[in-house]
Amino acid sequence: MAAGFAGGCAADEVVVHELGNDNLVVATVTAFEVAGRVSLYQSARLTDRRWRDATTVLLAAIIDDACARGFNEVDFLRGDEPYKGRFTADHREVLRLVAGKGAVGRIGGVTSAATSQVTQTAIRRIRQGRSTIGQWKA
Repeated sequence: MAAGFAGGCAADEVVVHELGNDNLVVATVTAFEVAGRVSLYQSARLTDRRWRDATTVLLAAIIDDACARGFNEVDFLRGDEPYKGRFTADHREVLRLVAGKGAVGRIGGVTSAATSQVTQTAIRRIRQGRSTIGQWKA
């Protein structure tokens, strides 16, 4: 991805958005702006509890800015994190195609698909646990 990022910077297709408080950067989001679409790539924020919604505020400002500048789509890229659903009612399903040739390829495809399914289930369970813990702390 580093080569793609460097190429995007050279083509003026990479944007870094920051949300600040005085001289302190509270949250940042890196995005690609290509072909009428803003693709949100990476985000970060300070971990202090008072800034816990800072990235959401920044994302809303990025979306408003994209609309004002004539972009016709904002893509949160893959992943089914719950916060993404707060920004729209539309949802695009992401599918994965795994193919293999011959017996070894088929075994590899089945193994890859099973591993992916187990990983996604584990991620969902961890997020549910974190959400529950976050609610207890609030």
